[in-house]
Amino acid sequence: LFRSDLGIMAFGNCEGFSSLTLGNQVTTIGAMAFNNCEGLKNNLFIPNSVTKIDIWAFRETNFASISIDNTPDAIDGAAWGWEWTDPDRTVTWLR
Repeated sequence: LFRSDLGIMAFGNCEGFSSLTLGNQVTTIGAMAFNNCEGLKNNLFIPNSVTKIDIWAFRETNFASISIDNTPDAIDGAAWGWEWTDPDRTVTWLR
């Protein structure tokens, strides 16, 4: 993706996406940016350029895991949307 700010519902309800690669220029992932993109199943890596992740940014996705290369300045407590309902998925803080 070649934007720095992925706004509210930027790719919400997307169809046909099976993987996602975030570039180093991405700084903000808005609320519900990838909401209901159930085809997303790869292991997501969030680069250290991301400083903010809003509520339900990845709700209703099927990522096997999410790795974050930095601790964002702001991250909503329900950014993933499945924190308390699917213990088989993991979020790994690399730093």
